[in-house]
Amino acid sequence: MECTVAARLACSGELLTVVDMNMDETVASLRNAIAETARESCSMWLLASGRLLLDGELLRDTLTRPEDGRFAVDIVRCEPQPALAAPPAAPTNVRLFPRCALTGEALGEVQLWPLDTLSALREAVRRRLPEEDEGPVQLLLGEHCLAGPISLASAGLRDGMVLEVLRCEARALFTASADHTVRLWDAELGTHLGTLPQGEWATSLEFHVDTSRLAVGLFDCSVKIWSYDGGFSCERTLNGHRGPVMSVAFSGDGQRLASGSFDHTAKLWSLEDGRCLRRFDGHSDGLTGVTFGDEGLLSASVDSSCKLWRFDAQSAAWSAEHPDEVNSVKFTKKECRVVTSCGDHHVRLWDGKTGTLLQLLSGFPSTVSAAVFSPNGCLVCATGADGQARLWDLTGELLWTTPRQHQDVSTSVAFSADGQCVATTSSDGTARLWNIESQRCELVLTGHQDAVMAACFVCRSDLEVRKRSGRLPDRCAVVPGV
Repeated sequence: MECTVAARLACSGELLTVVDMNMDETVASLRNAIAETARESCSMWLLASGRLLLDGELLRDTLTRPEDGRFAVDIVRCEPQPALAAPPAAPTNVRLFPRCALTGEALGEVQLWPLDTLSALREAVRRRLPEEDEGPVQLLLGEHCLAGPISLASAGLRDGMVLEVLRCEARALFTASADHTVRLWDAELGTHLGTLPQGEWATSLEFHVDTSRLAVGLFDCSVKIWSYDGGFSCERTLNGHRGPVMSVAFSGDGQRLASGSFDHTAKLWSLEDGRCLRRFDGHSDGLTGVTFGDEGLLSASVDSSCKLWRFDAQSAAWSAEHPDEVNSVKFTKKECRVVTSCGDHHVRLWDGKTGTLLQLLSGFPSTVSAAVFSPNGCLVCATGADGQARLWDLTGELLWTTPRQHQDVSTSVAFSADGQCVATTSSDGTARLWNIESQRCELVLTGHQDAVMAACFVCRSDLEVRKRSGRLPDRCAVVPGV
């Protein structure tokens, strides 16, 4: 059912814009439509008859149909007009009382409006922490980690609630490139910290914190295992594939490594002695991704399938068929879900136990190169051939699309451990770091001489890049759930 919504400024009554909507769309869609039409920021509060409208609500459930068919929505605040006073019908302030999660020390009262964002809350809390501390701030509500481009109301925050705060370790970032190098960057300042020559096109990489190992997949059909002990050294090279290695993944304990190759196979390796423990056959074309799940090893292939291999069986437990090549696969323990990216312009969510399709995520105009879960498993970020990244929640709602700042295909995407930052890499030779809450590009990393194929975050203290004292946790605490 179509409807017309007239948006006006609540204090002055000035008509800001008129937009045509569908009654089955959400308040978030209306907010975006108003912002786009009025050329204003999306930081606005929508009221109908004095009632605050929340992003996830459907228009048909929130607006009362008038006789003339035109709905009226008041806008309480619309940036860039921050001085606009709120009318009496506006929602009251939310008072929050953050405290240090480790010591219980009170950090003082924070007052914000319900539709202020988590980014605004995080900044208000950051101002209350010691200036000499560094690294991102993590907000905890009970056992839930708060992250994402959402409002305080959408995050479930209410007046009088107590938050716990963790100061996470500063981030570093590894990037792998076709220029035959892996580079290490300070992900807070954007400075280049070091280079590891690979001697071949580096296609993929993963770092395991507990064992201080870095695995790099190479186009010459091998995997290099680098170990860190005050500096990096090549521990061993894994040979045995007959095609370029396009993906690598550590097991949870870091004692095994999986590799996926264009030779149509995945291999499982022992990192204690470098032996190949098992080869997985069954794909009819090159592999583009491997990852460990609760049920076994998952693999993605150009043959348009994603397969689950249990370690006690010879054949695949299930195969998820796609209409085009599958470019990546990742797993999250949250509800045992799998995400795949596909050449058909879509991202898919699957049941990790059965291979049943759960959700189809749309929004890309071309091939999707890679898709990953946030650390808490509640968000999905993907990037593709159009050079942009997109962020969804698990209901399938598109939360954010980055502007096209990469000048070529975006090849991969990675989440930081605190869930607040994503890195995208590109064939244009750069990596970009995006704050998902402010929805801005914070850093552009330049220096590679060829396409950047993959990236992974690590806490800077894990590499002893710079010694620090007085920090709260040793590493960023990742708390499951939202």
